[in-house]
Amino acid sequence: EDVDPKWLREAELKHGRVCMVATVGFFSQQYITFPGFEPSPDALQAVYVAPPGAMAALLFLAGYIESASYGGKITMLDMFE
Repeated sequence: EDVDPKWLREAELKHGRVCMVATVGFFSQQYITFPGFEPSPDALQAVYVAPPGAMAALLFLAGYIESASYGGKITMLDMFE
């Protein structure tokens, strides 16, 4: 009763989209390499061979996209105002 159904619906959609993008990324990294990253023969080890600066840039970009997609409103209390 404490959780807004709109929040749950939005979270379910967001998680589904993230899972789809992660699946595509997992398979495509065998063939595509971003600048600054070394190709890895094993997709599961790719995160360990990435330079820390490049990994930080990817995490910052993901956080920025997440924050900007809702205009900075990322909590259940203010998202649907």
